[in-house]
Order: sequence, then C-alpha cells, then structure tokens
Amino acid sequence: MTGSVLLASCGTNTPPSATPTTKPPTLVINTVDDSALTYRAKYGSDYEIEGNVIAKYPHFNLALFSKKNLPSLKGSIHVYELTSKDGFSKTHISCDSSHPEKKHFFLEGFHFYYHSNNEGSINIYMPPQLLARR
Repeated sequence: MTGSVLLASCGTNTPPSATPTTKPPTLVINTVDDSALTYRAKYGSDYEIEGNVIAKYPHFNLALFSKKNLPSLKGSIHVYELTSKDGFSKTHISCDSSHPEKKHFFLEGFHFYYHSNNEGSINIYMPPQLLARR
C-alpha cells in the first residue's frame, strides 16, 4: 500500500497559480537523406535552409540539423550541420536571429564567420583576405 501512495504522490499536481504562462520550447530534429535537394551556395549570401535540403559551399556542405522554438515566442534557434567535402568530419553551429552577432568556426583549415539577421536564415562568409587568396 505504501508503494502506491508514493507513486501517486509523484504526479505533476501543480496548483493553477504555478502553471507557466509561456509555451515550453519545442525541439524538432530535421531529416536529410540521399534524395535531398542540393544547390551551390556562395559565401556572403543569406540562405533559408529548411527540410531535406543541402547547401554545397566550396569547402563544406550545410544542412539544417534541428530547430528549437523559444518559449518567449521571440523566434527559434536553428542548429546546422556542417559536413566536410570528404563526408567524414561533421560539426554543428547554431543561429539565433534575436542575437545576430557574428560567430566563428574553423573547418577544413579555414576560418569562417556567420550570423543570422532573419528568422531561419544564415549567412556564412570568409574574411576578405581569405576570399582574395582563393
């Protein structure tokens, strides 16, 4: 009898005054497969990458990995998966359009920067001196 009392007391009986007023964040994992739409992407351009799509940059491929809606309804955080051209090296970067500051990543021996000014978009670019050497 004691066991059932303990189980019953573990429920989520929160009083009405303690219920949150915002929606909980939701995380959606994106699926990219062999039938993905692919296109050539260039540095310094804004792209909205959603669903079964791969953007092929000169040094890596980019696809949406996941999207998490923020509870404050200010937007969402997009996590992108970067894959090296040989397909063996993968890393993740994230964009939050409510914080559009420049971010940095290093891949394939190069430095890259990225930011997001609009919900769901990403802009990846190389420093001008590296673009000039390409």
